[in-house]
Amino acid sequence: MNSLIATEVMVACNGLKQVGRFWWFSFYFETIFEGFMLATLSRVKQIAAAMLVVSAVLCGGLIRADGTSAITPAQKKLLVWHFDQCSYNALGSVLTYFYGPGPVITNVNRDAFEKKTFFDPLNSTGYGGYYGWAPWTSKMVDSGRMVWNGHRVTNLIGANFSLATHLVPKVLIGRVKQTHQYVFFARVAFEKGERHRLIARLQRQLQKGPVLIWTPYAAVLDGNNRDMQWHQVKRMSPGHYLVPFSPQLTHAVAVFAIPHSNKVLVVDGSDLHGVYQTSASTVVCTAAAMSASVRLKLGGGTIISRCGDMYSDRFDVVFYKPKHAAFMPLMPLQYRAQALGALAKAGANRASLAAGYGLLPPNQRSALSFLIGNMPLNDLKTLSGNYLAIDVALAYQAMAPRPWHSHVSNRIFLQYVLPYANLDEKRDGWRKQLGPMCQRLVAGCRSAGAAALMLNKKLFPLLHVSYDAQKRPIPNESPSQSILSHYDSCTGLSILLADACRSVGVPARIVGTPMWAVHRGDANGNNAGNHTWVEIWDGQWHVLGASEVSPLDKTWFLRNASLAYGARLKLIDGIYAHRIYTAVFKRKPITPGNWFPMVWDLNDHTVYADDVSADYDHRELVSVRVAGSGKAATSVVLVLHRQGRLVANLSVHGRVKLWLSAGGHYAAQVRLAGKTSRKTIVVPQKAPFAVELSVP
Repeated sequence: MNSLIATEVMVACNGLKQVGRFWWFSFYFETIFEGFMLATLSRVKQIAAAMLVVSAVLCGGLIRADGTSAITPAQKKLLVWHFDQCSYNALGSVLTYFYGPGPVITNVNRDAFEKKTFFDPLNSTGYGGYYGWAPWTSKMVDSGRMVWNGHRVTNLIGANFSLATHLVPKVLIGRVKQTHQYVFFARVAFEKGERHRLIARLQRQLQKGPVLIWTPYAAVLDGNNRDMQWHQVKRMSPGHYLVPFSPQLTHAVAVFAIPHSNKVLVVDGSDLHGVYQTSASTVVCTAAAMSASVRLKLGGGTIISRCGDMYSDRFDVVFYKPKHAAFMPLMPLQYRAQALGALAKAGANRASLAAGYGLLPPNQRSALSFLIGNMPLNDLKTLSGNYLAIDVALAYQAMAPRPWHSHVSNRIFLQYVLPYANLDEKRDGWRKQLGPMCQRLVAGCRSAGAAALMLNKKLFPLLHVSYDAQKRPIPNESPSQSILSHYDSCTGLSILLADACRSVGVPARIVGTPMWAVHRGDANGNNAGNHTWVEIWDGQWHVLGASEVSPLDKTWFLRNASLAYGARLKLIDGIYAHRIYTAVFKRKPITPGNWFPMVWDLNDHTVYADDVSADYDHRELVSVRVAGSGKAATSVVLVLHRQGRLVANLSVHGRVKLWLSAGGHYAAQVRLAGKTSRKTIVVPQKAPFAVELSVP
């Protein structure tokens, strides 16, 4: 009798392996099967029944009309990981899909396993503070440090994508009369055709592999509404859907395609009810509702703030193994997902770009992946791998030991030293031309600020380049074009100065406004004047006018720039006209405020940007004292962020002066000997401008 039941169970397991992509669930049953011959007959029957039920569910045999399965809570325990974080549970289901079963998790080994498997890999990428957030599961996989079922996770890609709507969902608050409790709903509004586009996007991603989505907690895990789970979306009117919502509480689930079906399978490892079959539309609406938590301000404050470089609507992650390519063994794990996605768009130039990996030493290949993953489409199709490899090698040479390089993190290097261009200027090999000359000019400089000032003072006379908006041939000249013509606009001068700084390892970026917010203008009321300048990094960002002989942060246009943050938002040709933007070399959603407005070609949205208007609002030199840092035996590091952007990162010995906005809120971290203290600081509105922190 025992052997008969065991045979039935093995048949169920083997049959399950044949159900399209659901072979991976068989590990639950095979693990139990190993102990069958030692179990009692009643226990064997119970386990066999559970396995056959789950097998039937995954084959589509036991699904209720409302989309929920008929598995009992006891049987569904077979599908539950019981990790501490829902994102770990969802990622566990994904890893099981690709690599088979993980270990048996108990209260004894849970914490140690989670730390080694999830937290440590994420922490190695610099995202440790957000270890429980679903979008960061892609960072865990990309770290190359995960091990699952004895397999090192090195051939899996986690790519973030967006199921968010263009319109931010509105939060509606109601009250239940019987209990007097408040309930929240997110009203998701789709623009014409948008819901179908997002459904198609989800289905395309599911063709690659499982998808992990981030959701409001109440939408999918409300203990009082079990019957509503994954049947929870209500259509209010055409294009408007209502989704249960929970401020500050989020959840994560894994979604799988069902072969030969327009339904999808949701696996919720945090829930005893575990497995649901639902429509792709329900998944899209639920995922879209999540953007109400991150993008919407409720009660005067952001519910969940933006952190790191994760864009506010790329919450969802698709996991897949890329097709084999000859250059894959040479590609480091870091930035591999972005690079592979970009190479797929490079067309005939793909092979040339990929050949660049073979021209670089292993420690420089991740930089090439960063460039390929973020470069504009036209560059993807035209620049060769040889061109990029030479430029990457010269960028690393520029980082030869100099006094200021201790302030340059890898992230700052990738964004503001490595890129081969600033805006849409001609791509030329400026590092070869400027590098030797600029290195001689800054030979005696002891700081990045001093080096930038020296270049600004000496370089332009040396090259015989000066400002003349009438004589310059084009507004966006590259360094070689500026040297040839001898005349430049403020944009061309800024490009030349920024590239000169980068050629000696001084991080630099282009900043500008398409239209000053000053009270003068033409007969139509349009305010006059655009301008472009440079910021350089020396532990914090400093302002510098190209070809101007003035100290850092003392240039003539700061008064004009200070008016941008308080100016009325004026949308002209798809841009906010009076804002201050800085060009960044990273892909972002194409929405107003996310691209650099180049006034000579406002239709060109290929240069991404951050809006830094707030950093110029009431800009004051603030004294920041870190109590106890003067007595510390080791270095005390102060890190400041504002609105998710890095403002300062430098060593402190007692007191330091920083350019901050009066009345501004900053997220401060003080690091000492592996310990970190965190605090939100508010700069005083008026003098004395002083802030005090303490060591951890």
